Formats: sequence, C-alpha cells, structure tokens
Amino acid sequence: MTEHENLLTQLPEAQPATPSGAGFARWAIWLLPITALVIAFWVGYQAWRDAGVTVSVRFPTAAGIEAGKTRVRYKEVEVGRVTAVTLDPALDQVVVTLSINRDVARHLRADARFWVVKPRVTARAVTGLETLLSGAYITFDPGKNGARQSHYQGLNEPPLVSAEGGGKRFVLTSRTAAPLEVGTPLYFRGLAVGEVVGAALDPEGTLRVSVFVRAPYDEQVRVGSRFWVQQAARVEIGGRGIVAEVASGLALLHGGIAFDWRPPWGDAAQAAEGHSFPLYANAQEAENPAPEFRLIFRLRLPEGVSGLYPRTPVFFSGFEVGQVLGVLPRFDERTERVSPEVWIEVWPERLDLPKDEARVKAIFAAWVKEGLRAQPKPMSLLTGQKMIDLVFVPRAAPAELVWEGGYPTFPALPAAFDEVARTVTQLATDLRDAPWKELITELRDAAHGWRALLDAQDPHSAARQLRSVLQRTDRLLAELDRAPKAVMATLAQVRETLATLEKLTASLAEDWGDQGVPRAQLQAVLQSTQRAARAVELLAEELARHPESLIRGKAQ
Repeated sequence: MTEHENLLTQLPEAQPATPSGAGFARWAIWLLPITALVIAFWVGYQAWRDAGVTVSVRFPTAAGIEAGKTRVRYKEVEVGRVTAVTLDPALDQVVVTLSINRDVARHLRADARFWVVKPRVTARAVTGLETLLSGAYITFDPGKNGARQSHYQGLNEPPLVSAEGGGKRFVLTSRTAAPLEVGTPLYFRGLAVGEVVGAALDPEGTLRVSVFVRAPYDEQVRVGSRFWVQQAARVEIGGRGIVAEVASGLALLHGGIAFDWRPPWGDAAQAAEGHSFPLYANAQEAENPAPEFRLIFRLRLPEGVSGLYPRTPVFFSGFEVGQVLGVLPRFDERTERVSPEVWIEVWPERLDLPKDEARVKAIFAAWVKEGLRAQPKPMSLLTGQKMIDLVFVPRAAPAELVWEGGYPTFPALPAAFDEVARTVTQLATDLRDAPWKELITELRDAAHGWRALLDAQDPHSAARQLRSVLQRTDRLLAELDRAPKAVMATLAQVRETLATLEKLTASLAEDWGDQGVPRAQLQAVLQSTQRAARAVELLAEELARHPESLIRGKAQ
C-alpha cells in the first residue's frame, strides 16, 4: 500500500448534512390534530354541560306548559327548559321532560318538589301576576334529604313551606271537624307565624292537622301550649247564653288557628318537632278545657227542660264541674208518660277528687245520701238559659244513686224558676179570689160603728154600739184570714187598729164616767181605722189594675 492510500484511509467519513428546523417540523405535524382534539373535547364538554340533566316530572295537566318555550327557573334565574311534553301510558297525567343545568341539577334530592308558577287567585292571596306577560314557568324546591333522582311527581299548588325556611312542624288533633284547609294561617298573639300544611282523618275518625311554624316563632311553641280555632266572628246561643267573639288583625278577614302559652297551662319547655297538641273549638274551651276523666249521670226531671241545651254548664259550689251532654224524651212504661231525661258529665278533677273512678263514684253516692241534688236554675233571664246546679238540700227526702244500663240516675229537683213561677201563679190566684169588697165593707162598717159610739150619750147605748163594733171587728178578722199572706204586711195599720180596740174596751169598762179620756181615745181609733180602710181600698184598686206590681214593685 502506497503512502497515498494510507493517507486516504486515515481521512474521516463524510456525514450527511441535516437541514435546519427538521425536528420542529416533525413535531408540528402532531400539533394540529392535538389542537383539533382539544377543541373537540371543549366543544363536547360545552355541549354536554349545556345539554344539562334530563328530569321528568308528572303533572295532572300541561296547562301553560309548551315544549321549547316554557323555562325552568330557580329564584328567578333561568336554569333549564322544557324539552318535551307527553302523555303517560295510562293517560292519567302528562310527563314533562326538563333539561336542567348540571351545576344546579346536582343539588336535586329525593324530596325535591316541582310546580308550575302561573296566576292564582285565592281567598288569602293573589300570586303569579308577573306571568301574565312572560308566561308560566316551572320552578322547584331542591329538597334536603335522599339521593338525586330523575323522576318526580309535580305539585298541583305551590308548597306553603320552603325547604330553605327554618321552623318546625307540629300535629293538632281534634274529634270535631274544624273549618280548616291547607294554607289556613297560624297566629301567635295576633301575628301570622305559620300555616296549615295538611289535614286528614285517621282510621279512628280523629282529625289530624299538620301545621308549620316558621323560625324564630317556633321557639314560642311550648309543651304546655294550647291551640284553638279562631274564626273571624262567632256568635253562639246555647248553654252559656249569648257568646260573641270577634277576631282581630288578619284573623278578622279569614280566621285561622291561634296558639299561646300561659304559666298555669303546663310545661314551659320548647316543644320538639312533631309534638302533638289537642285542637280546641274556640278560645273559651282552650282556656278552660274539659278533663279527660269524667263521670256520666242521668237526670230525670219532673217537669220541662226548656233552657237546657248541650254544653250547658254544671256547677257545684260555684265551680263549673261539667256540662250537659244532651236532653232526650223518655217514655215511662209504668206511668205511660213521657218525661225529660237529661244526660250530664261531671269532671272530678275540677273538685280536686282523685282519678280513681270507683272511689269517686263512692264519694258521689255518699253525697247523695247526705242530700246532694241536681236542680236546674236560671242562668240568663234574657235568653231563658238555665244551668244545672249540684246543691246540698237540708232535710232532703232520702235518695240514692240508681244504676240503670251502666249509668247512675242522679236525684233531681224541679227547676228553681219553675217553683217561683208556681208561687207567683198561686199568689195571683189568691189575689184574684181575695174578698176585697167584703174586707172594705167591714172596715167601713167598723168606722161607722165607732162614729156612732162617739155620738152616743147614754152609756147603755154606747155599750150596745161597742158590742156591734166588736162583732164587725170579728168579721173583719175573718176576712183578713182569707186574704193572701203576701198582703198582710200592707194591712199592718189594720192590725194596729185592732190592738187599739182591745185597749179601748178595757178603758171603757174602767173610765166611762170620765167622758174626756175615752172620747179622745175613740177619736184616735176612728182616724186610724179610716186610714186603714183607705189603705186597703187603695191596695185593692192598685192590684185590680196592676197585679204584676206584687213582683215588679210600684211603678215610679
């Protein structure tokens, strides 16, 4: 190998030249598809987000709802739209398909509620007037409990209580149907603090009313609180006479339910949610409720029972201890007569008696033996209402509680007012039959006899006149005995005159010789007799014209 060849073999190998920017170009080839992929992903995400979550809601009707037009709003912010309106397979309801923004839909819970906002006019409010121009829309209450779901049952009416609002629910129970409906307001001392959210009858026939009290007024509901129906106006003519109640504030327009608490009513601790309270018919019953422990008695009155009605109060020593349950006619097989039968209930707790039925019955049985009787008495002369009064009667005829059909018959007396009426009637009869003419005639004859006695100069003639006067006086006494006892006080002057006659007879026997003394006495007797005769005559004329004056008194 030559030197020249050796030199050639030692030279470095030639490298191919790389063009400038060839690496960037290789990566630039992938930049375009990557960008397109990002854009596609973003567009897809936006489409997915804008498409929202599909939710179906069932409504009774699709009135005011149109696919593609009706919007879904929450707090006046549009969060979705109606995409379809169809009928369910049974044709009972319509199925409204909603598309709701995903960021909102994730807050929906199992207890979410949907309803249609449209113009509504009720007795208590006018709502949804803004939809007259914008059209109806669908709104919802997200709820708080349960997992998210995609099928809901819509409401016919807007809910009264929002899940966002604080407060508590309570249950009111009543045996009597009350004029209540969903939405009826609830008042605390005249301020509307809640409303009725539901009412239904349980299997036993008890009315159960669900009410909601908004915060912070729910703290005013105590364990011992009392609830009652507050009507706008109430006028009752019954066992308590005429009772009128007029509500104040908003309750004057449409009534409602009121509640309050006072120290005598019981526990002041705050009531827990779901606590049950009795619902009273009115404020008077809430103030003085009937205890649960009660005894039922039967009264058989000898005469009429006009003025006695259900809920007529029963009193004992001035305390209201019960009420009348009813008044029924009863046919007596033995006498073949119809007599009134009054049923009453007595509340032993009002008398501080133990809650032991057997012991309370024994106590009442002992009281009846001691003279306890039931007697109707006037309660209102204006309306003729009566009450039942349980009174101890001194020297009462022996009696006992008689048990018939599981209920005791309580011994009763005639109505006190009926006794007064009989007395007045008997007095009027006595006054009508009184010998007024004979009485006045005898008085006048006695006066004439005394005048003749004064004119007599002969002692023997005077003695004969005196005997004649005494005979007439005896007849006068007989007539007075026939007069009613009620007029005896009015005839006091006549009796004073007769006493003077006796004194005069003794004086004549002793002092006839002295003409001065007996004549002066006779003159005084004559004047007294004349005054008495005139008083009786005026009394007779007054009673003939106004017999009622014996009761009412003399007109002024």
